[in-house]
Amino acid sequence: MDKIKQSQKQYFWGVGNLGEGFISMVTNTYFSIFLTDVAELPLEIVAFVSLFSSIFDFFMVPLSGAILVSLRPMKWGRLRSWLLVCPPLAVIFFLLCFTVFGDSQSMTVLCILVGYLGAKAAWNITYAANVSLTAVMATDVKTKSKLASQRMIGSNAGRLLGNYLTPTIVATAAVYAGESYGYRVAIVLTGIVYVLTSIAHFYICAGCEDRPGSREGQEGGQSKERMPAGEVIRALVNNVQLLITLVIDLTSNVASLVLPSLAVYYYKYCACDSTLIPTHMLIIGLGGIIGAFLVRVFGVRIGRPRKILLGLYLLVAASLFSIRLFPDQPIYFLCISGVIAVLTGMTSPFELNLYMDNAAYYRKKSGQDVTGFIMGLSNMPVKFASIIKSTLIPFTLMAVGYVANAEPTPEMQKAIINAYTLIP
Repeated sequence: MDKIKQSQKQYFWGVGNLGEGFISMVTNTYFSIFLTDVAELPLEIVAFVSLFSSIFDFFMVPLSGAILVSLRPMKWGRLRSWLLVCPPLAVIFFLLCFTVFGDSQSMTVLCILVGYLGAKAAWNITYAANVSLTAVMATDVKTKSKLASQRMIGSNAGRLLGNYLTPTIVATAAVYAGESYGYRVAIVLTGIVYVLTSIAHFYICAGCEDRPGSREGQEGGQSKERMPAGEVIRALVNNVQLLITLVIDLTSNVASLVLPSLAVYYYKYCACDSTLIPTHMLIIGLGGIIGAFLVRVFGVRIGRPRKILLGLYLLVAASLFSIRLFPDQPIYFLCISGVIAVLTGMTSPFELNLYMDNAAYYRKKSGQDVTGFIMGLSNMPVKFASIIKSTLIPFTLMAVGYVANAEPTPEMQKAIINAYTLIP
């Protein structure tokens, strides 16, 4: 009976990723333009803030996984507990991150840095717990493919909502109290969704964790689930397949993270039509959902996903490069971006399967279960893509003499097109 109930619960898996993707896309996509056009910080400071916060975010990924496998489990389980603890903290710090202190530039920068670092620390731990629970709940190949695709459907749905609704929320709130206030309103609304959907995942995966070690620890014995730091490091260094998987996963993450941020600049300064931004975000969001849904339907029939991945990567590269042929056609830009979103939406579940395979392989090879650490590493390519974004955007703009809200120059337009079509 419990197995039947657990199987029924699995149909709702991914709702937590909706909230996760929702608040993540708001804070990632609009962070750069908030720094340049709302906080109006000099580009040198924008580059420093973006790069420093992205590097911190990158190193939080392995640290988050290490926290999951190294600390003594809390009351509700090693992984589930973090779904209750961290999301509210992330929302509070994100609010601090999108705060401008009048004419005090130094206070604004300090507030943004403290808020971003605190928010990303909490968000990364929640992400690592969530993705690890996906691996824990997947008992066979079919379930693995199903849960991975449902997770990406939820994540892409959240990204869709974040990208599509944020301009509307910000514009509506800005009428009453300014654009900075509008971003904080957006954080509050997305934060509520994030917390509620994380609680939903907390209840969906109740009973899925096998925690004999933690029960022994609660009874006074030595918990077998507390992994020494050396074992955690060996799980990464001595696993060549895992290192290769991290490189593979970087491809789609660069496309899905860097492109939406650059698209905001494209429509504002190349197409000179910011009203197309919500439509663009809606289309790429739907494209990501469609791609993940295709894997949900047909993924179990694919015996060799690695060959499919290779073909998809080539299609993404060709689609991106084709935009250079029609840089002044926003409708073509819109359509191709939708195609790219479908393709990257298909790659993500397959890439997540590779991490699950790595976790199972290492457990069989060494007898040690470091699932939380390995699955948490699936967030590392996202963070590296964020570093690329944080470096690419401000330095590209600085190179062509960007001035916020000024009339676009041909050099600026060309630089934005180059960044969009070449780097990813």
